[in-house]
Amino acid sequence: MIPRSRWRGYTIVVWIARLLVAALATDADVTTAPTPPITLRLIGAGQGTTATHALYTLVCEMGLKACHYTNCCNVRPSSAVALANNEFIMTYKIMQMCVSNEQSELQTYCGLTPDLLSFNGGDGLPVHCNRAVRKPACCYRFGTDVPEPVLRDMLRQHGCSTEKLLDHLQATLRNLVTSGVEALMDTPTANFLSSFAGVMPHHPFRVVLTRRDPSVWAEKRVDEHGSFDLLCRINNGAGARLGDFEGCMRSALASHRRDGHDDPLRISQTFEQLTDMEAEERAKEMRAFQNTFMPQLVQQLALAKPGNESDSQNHWLIEIDFFEQTIDEKPMERRVKLGDREIDIQELERLFFEEARTAVQTWWTKE
Repeated sequence: MIPRSRWRGYTIVVWIARLLVAALATDADVTTAPTPPITLRLIGAGQGTTATHALYTLVCEMGLKACHYTNCCNVRPSSAVALANNEFIMTYKIMQMCVSNEQSELQTYCGLTPDLLSFNGGDGLPVHCNRAVRKPACCYRFGTDVPEPVLRDMLRQHGCSTEKLLDHLQATLRNLVTSGVEALMDTPTANFLSSFAGVMPHHPFRVVLTRRDPSVWAEKRVDEHGSFDLLCRINNGAGARLGDFEGCMRSALASHRRDGHDDPLRISQTFEQLTDMEAEERAKEMRAFQNTFMPQLVQQLALAKPGNESDSQNHWLIEIDFFEQTIDEKPMERRVKLGDREIDIQELERLFFEEARTAVQTWWTKE
């Protein structure tokens, strides 16, 4: 017979062996878990109101799974693409809500706690959000098509905290770029360009920049979208106040901590409304975005993948101005051929759209 003490020893050894096997198996599961492939290949980097919807139409016709703000094409409404895009848009809408309302309105109409860092609305939204009156931005911006639990849960998670929203951003973007989406454009994509480059550093995307005269854009954007567009409060680089919102949040947080503040930094302390800035200043920021920020971003993309160092900028970027009817700053070919001959404006727009479609398709299929 084996002594009882020895049985005890065997039992301990067996249990240790089992624990080791379980640990190794768990570790193997973690290390071998497949990483979802990045599917995003194209970004329409123009700010809103630069004919981004025309680009969206063109890209959809090319068969790409694309999203323009809340709209997605070539996918089902319940697809992973649509759901991931919706989460990204909702994150931005929370930011809009936090900047576009006074503190008292956020408490009264949006159900936030006095510190604006969490949701105090119980199991449902305040009744104000279900009324037809479109005054409170938290209700007006979300509309009736957003399920109440989605809005409630996001408010509960983030409130108006810069830090909480920043923490949420990386996972949101990673989920989006691996959702099956192939192209993104319009606000807020154009505001998080550096974030997309950062979340997929070895998988550079190609860029279509829809341009517009900065002075005209500065007026039209505010006229058409009121007080809901955002701009970084601090100067975080030429054009970055419009194109690098994540960098803005990180810089604002770092500055807040350096100054010895222990209280959370609110989104309204990080961003301001576009309408708070004079038209001249808005135009200046747009000019810096188009002429400085974008070339720097494209250069970063060209160097992001080994072997791409010699690629020209034209491989990564095509610029289209649907208003001046130029492609890479060259005038519309058919217009040049028409010379002084009078032609209907709508016909010109149609002809230019066809020319832009051909140019983008040729550029896109070129290795």
